[in-house]
Amino acid sequence: MSEGSANILTRPFRTLLRRSTRKSHLGDLEKGDQPQEPQPFDLNDYLETGVRAADSNGHRRHHMGFVFKDLTIVSEGADASTIMTLLTPFVGIHKFRNPLRRGKANHRTVFDIVHNVTGFCEEGEMLLVLGRPGAGCSRLLRVLANSRKGFLDIKGDVTYSGIDAQDFKDYPGEAIYSME
Repeated sequence: MSEGSANILTRPFRTLLRRSTRKSHLGDLEKGDQPQEPQPFDLNDYLETGVRAADSNGHRRHHMGFVFKDLTIVSEGADASTIMTLLTPFVGIHKFRNPLRRGKANHRTVFDIVHNVTGFCEEGEMLLVLGRPGAGCSRLLRVLANSRKGFLDIKGDVTYSGIDAQDFKDYPGEAIYSME
């Protein structure tokens, strides 16, 4: 088969392939519908349609703001975390069996990542937290989303529409922290 005849045979296939991928924009060609140009995507219309559909199905929207007063987050420094390697178990055994090390306590750095921060976010608003790397922005957002595991201590008050942080654990999924 020559190259020209192979090209002639594949041309209708390519046309059909293009039509099948654009079917949503073309309408039903078998019924004689005229091809339509794709409409530009409108995010506002998309979101409003979703809200209207949820309202018509009986889903009620939650409105929630939060307040945080004198919030202090205490955590360990970078020296407390170690990267595990193949030698890590042997180092642990050596430290355990070493008689010179038995009386010594583990030294770790403990410090306030966030110190006496106060603020609020009303319902329907977004909160933007800016800071250099290591300043505690992500940790502040984790605490505000009531994800409190991994911290040594959290001082201060966080309330979600009047609900205390301890009681707010009964409402999972209402405040979410999503990493960068």
